[in-house]
Amino acid sequence: MFFLVLTSCTSALCQFSLDFSNADRGLNADWTGDLELFGVEEQRLRLMDRQGGRAVLAHPVSWSEGMSFEIDLELDFAPSGANGIDIYLWSQEEQLSVFDAYYLHIGESGSEDALMLYQRIDGSEDILAIAKIGAVATAPVRLSLRVDYLDGQWIIYTDYTGRRLYVEELRVSVDDDVSIISGFLGIECQYTSTRSDRFYFDDLYFGEMRVDTMGPQIIQSDLLSNKLNIIWDEYIQLTDQSLVTIDPLVDFELDQSDDSLSIRLNEELIYGQSYVVSLSRIADWYGNLSDTTLTFLVPFVPDFGDILINEILFNPTDDGADYIELKNVSDNPYSLIGWSLSNTDNNQERNINLSEMLAPGELICLTEDIDDIVDRYPFGDPARMRDTDIPPMNNGSGYIVLSYGDIIIDEVAYDEDDHHVSLDDVEGVSLQRLSGVPGRYWASSSAIDDYGTPGAENGIPLDWERQPLTLELLTPVISPDGDGYQDELEIDYVMDELDYLVRLNIYDDRGQLMIDLLNNEIVGGQGSWTWKGDNHDGDVLPAGIYVALVQLLSPESGSTHREKFTFVIAKNLD
Repeated sequence: MFFLVLTSCTSALCQFSLDFSNADRGLNADWTGDLELFGVEEQRLRLMDRQGGRAVLAHPVSWSEGMSFEIDLELDFAPSGANGIDIYLWSQEEQLSVFDAYYLHIGESGSEDALMLYQRIDGSEDILAIAKIGAVATAPVRLSLRVDYLDGQWIIYTDYTGRRLYVEELRVSVDDDVSIISGFLGIECQYTSTRSDRFYFDDLYFGEMRVDTMGPQIIQSDLLSNKLNIIWDEYIQLTDQSLVTIDPLVDFELDQSDDSLSIRLNEELIYGQSYVVSLSRIADWYGNLSDTTLTFLVPFVPDFGDILINEILFNPTDDGADYIELKNVSDNPYSLIGWSLSNTDNNQERNINLSEMLAPGELICLTEDIDDIVDRYPFGDPARMRDTDIPPMNNGSGYIVLSYGDIIIDEVAYDEDDHHVSLDDVEGVSLQRLSGVPGRYWASSSAIDDYGTPGAENGIPLDWERQPLTLELLTPVISPDGDGYQDELEIDYVMDELDYLVRLNIYDDRGQLMIDLLNNEIVGGQGSWTWKGDNHDGDVLPAGIYVALVQLLSPESGSTHREKFTFVIAKNLD
């Protein structure tokens, strides 16, 4: 519902800048209209109606020479006659659709829908200009819009990627008989019930034109095969190939488009060689210049087995995320551009395309939800986790293939039966890769590692081989007083089998159980058990002589081992 408001608007009072970065800061008091139908969600303004209809927002404005209006919008549907939007640059009154106005319209059926500029004078509507045909015809529509008022003209800049890489698209004179010195600016959404919450808005600005004085900046550069692709933060202009040089000298060709430049290298590059690309006097559309130097290392072409699928979580707990960990086991660094992972069991493939190098011996964990993996696996390494698409993995079984272009680098089958026989529930337990055990690919992550080490070295080394069983007490005397010196009991172990379950109990000198540290838990190939000298209640045990009893059982082979260690808890070793 609207109420007629007589507004006296000075240039300063009518200016606004809204980015919705704080959910408590939505539209200010100068906005009128159907405010109750809009809310801030994920740092954007969103229409939140529950039924079909119309929703309007209006703000007083005063246009004058050098003023500008900017808005980012997304329509999560294909516009039609029943679902669209009018963006009012100026209306005589806050009832936008009634009085004299200039507005941009999106909302035609078919594949040729375009942004159209309308003029309404004395009830008569005319189309003044039509922008790029088909640019706003398919879902989702993303539009960054900027409108400047200069020399009595609307100058309309658009970017249909939503990135604000503006290009002038329309230039139309304002009717001499229309005064736009004061009035209203706003939006009017038209929608059916199925589209009533699919309008999004961000970064609204009205005020003096913001003049770009910065030269274009590189935001991404990738070397794929024989082509170096460079992307800037705005559209660029390159008129002379001599502005680009490469050292060491390489013959190349340039292909410039919008905000990107492709450098096709016509000579065979030297693997492991660093090349320096100098880009001079790269201009944006406003004439601002920048000089940039890039250094890129030519990656080696991998062979089968150079990078391995080292750990996988395919059956997460609750609604948790999967992950796939890769390890470079070669002597060469590899770029992760051009790689892909696929699950041939469900014919799903995902491109990796990470702009970084994987050094020899280095790990990287790929997942679609880093926060979830960090929360669930404290023994992982967040610094080696990357948020990227991975193919969906069935909980029961699958077949994962790692490829570089058309070259298969690694392929592994997994099955829930690959897990340790003692596990009744394998949800949340990752499988870790083995290469030193003939005929066996996987072992379950141990309970000591909270059943997963994403981005960190596995509890069972990749190249684990059978060794003599060894248990060694490293701290015959401990003083758990928090001074940093011999605070913990530590027992190192090396296993001769991978299927042992371990029980580790602490007894006093009279044989009374003090604490059961491990109770038939999966153990890795080698590592350490530690204990801080406390009981189940967290209280440090009194000084005295104690016994650590280690019992091992292999459910598959039936092998057992039992060993006792006597140690002392001392009050203070000083």
